[in-house]
This record gives sequence, C-alpha cells and structure tokens, in this order.
Amino acid sequence: MKKVLNILLIVLLAITVALCAWAVIATPASSSGAIDAAACTAVAYNIVWAYLLFVGTICAALYCAIVGMVKSSTGIKSTLVSVGVVVVVVAASYLIAKGHEVLIPNIEKGGYFGESETLLSSASIWVAYFAMAGAILSALWSEITGAFK
Repeated sequence: MKKVLNILLIVLLAITVALCAWAVIATPASSSGAIDAAACTAVAYNIVWAYLLFVGTICAALYCAIVGMVKSSTGIKSTLVSVGVVVVVVAASYLIAKGHEVLIPNIEKGGYFGESETLLSSASIWVAYFAMAGAILSALWSEITGAFK
C-alpha cells in the first residue's frame, strides 16, 4: 500500500509541476499588460487543479477520520467536539459578517460587488482570524503547560 501511495504522490507532483510550468511559459513576458487566451487557460487549469487537490485532501481527511473512529471508538468524542467547534466558528463568522456591510469596489464593471460576494469574502476572513487566534492560543497554552511540567 505504501508503494502505491508513493507512486500516486509522484504522479500528483508531476501533474502539478507540469501545470505550473505551463502557466509560467504561457504567461507573456511583455510589460504591456495584455493577457492572451493561452495564459488565461493555463491559469484556469491551475486553479481547477488546486481545487481538485483541495477537495481530494478534504475527502481523504474525512475518510481517515471515519475509518479511525470505526476501528477505535476512543477518538469519537474529540472528533465530534472538533467538528462542533468548526461549525460554531463558521456560523459565528457568518453572523459577524452578516452584521457588517462591506463595500468592495468592482473595478471591471464599476460600482460595488453584491452582498453575496462580500458576505462570503468577509466570512472567510473572519474564519481565518478565528483559526489564527486559535493557533496562537494553542501554541501559548502548549508552551505554558510545558514550562510547568
């Protein structure tokens, strides 16, 4: 199984390198600011590939968590608490973002972006803030408890 996973890792890495090289080669070196269709296509494929890798990573993480819970019931409580915390953070971020009006200028069409786009952006930023604060507090807690042991 480990050999299969190593081969899969090499294949995924090769695809990623090829797509990145294509995007770099297709991007014009001129400073005129004109973007050709080949560069847009290369970047679009890179974005789609990044989304596919992201979704695959989430699916693999969920699969491993579920298999781990089925094999050993000791981690069920911590897994459910973790899922609950994620749901609370996302819901709180959405509610905070919903309570604030954010105006993001739409340079291409003039005016401002609609509420749905700005709500998603603002909620995502709040989730990142909460995650960053959690990581900092976790690191501090770990160091402080480690110092007293």
